Amino acid sequence: MYKRWFIALGSISVLALMTAWEFRTNSADLQQAIGKSPQTNTPVVIEVNGNPPAALPATVSGRLPTVTAAAIERTAVSLFDIALGDTEQQVLSKWGQPQRRDPSPFGYVWLVYNQDLDRYLQVGIADGKVVDLYSNAPAAAVDDIGVGTDYQTLAQKHELKNTVSFTYKEVNVELTNQVKERPLVLVGGTPIIFYLDKHSQSDVSAIRLVDKLILLRGGYYEMKWTYSGDGPNFDAPVLTLLQRQQIDTAHARQIFDLVNVSRRRNQLPPLAWNEQVASVAQSHSHDMSDAHFFDHISASTGLDPFERLKFSHIAYQAAGENIAAGYPDAIEAHEGWMNSPGHRKNILSKEFSQLGAGVYDDFYTEDFITPRAPQ
Repeated sequence: MYKRWFIALGSISVLALMTAWEFRTNSADLQQAIGKSPQTNTPVVIEVNGNPPAALPATVSGRLPTVTAAAIERTAVSLFDIALGDTEQQVLSKWGQPQRRDPSPFGYVWLVYNQDLDRYLQVGIADGKVVDLYSNAPAAAVDDIGVGTDYQTLAQKHELKNTVSFTYKEVNVELTNQVKERPLVLVGGTPIIFYLDKHSQSDVSAIRLVDKLILLRGGYYEMKWTYSGDGPNFDAPVLTLLQRQQIDTAHARQIFDLVNVSRRRNQLPPLAWNEQVASVAQSHSHDMSDAHFFDHISASTGLDPFERLKFSHIAYQAAGENIAAGYPDAIEAHEGWMNSPGHRKNILSKEFSQLGAGVYDDFYTEDFITPRAPQ
């Protein structure tokens, strides 16, 4: 059955002075600083010169439920010269081996190319074929619409409808579009999501080409459908605990990449990965899921983000935290953060030099710090 995602966001930050003063806050001040957007809305081991952890074993795709790609045909629409329906070998011949292979919760494996942030690319592979493509890199473009294209030009090129309809295996589907935030268009039958930067005159900030089954399986838009005969099944594969842990780790790594690409686009230096901070972030995501709350202050321990860092013996000059819940994957969580002023401020802050991200199921936490210099 179709799952409608509950989406929520939260952010907080503080700049601690480099003196003998220590950051202190009372509960009322912290609650006011946090704020919450209205509803419309295994520790990760990484610390080798700021690089993400080693790739999952190449056999991981064989352990994951996969999307049957027999009916997937190559389309004329491409992103960095890769199209839906291309074979994995075609991708490898053009782009070489990826820096990582990350599992997805929807039955495919991401080939992640993050060596050049100007050409950052994620290629989703199922059954040997491309089923998903995403990039928020400065050079990303589909035809003459690319990252940085203004909304007016996008609307002139593509008709942005409030509803998008298509047929998938004799099921008539109607999706409620989000034309002012992430409009979905069909080009030659290919679904394309153009993510918009609401804080930069709604310029295009990322592009995603996605197979129709993946689009439906992910529940990226509110939808309804009609059919005759047996009812459709768009459910994502049932995952084992190990698979879930691998996906959580993959999402944390992708968050790190996406933050640094966004900073690159805004002429900011990349953040380095901090494994100890990532452990704190992952523990908070786990805590929110297990204790059934969504907040920067833990319902089980009472600790706020800064207290959690101090409890883990992390000394910082500046620190901030973004949290999210209900998003189907790291891409959607990051795009949601970038369209919320407080979260965007943390991601693009000049005050931070390191990042640690942690994900548990559909709870996301990213913690930013600048370490305190040794006394």
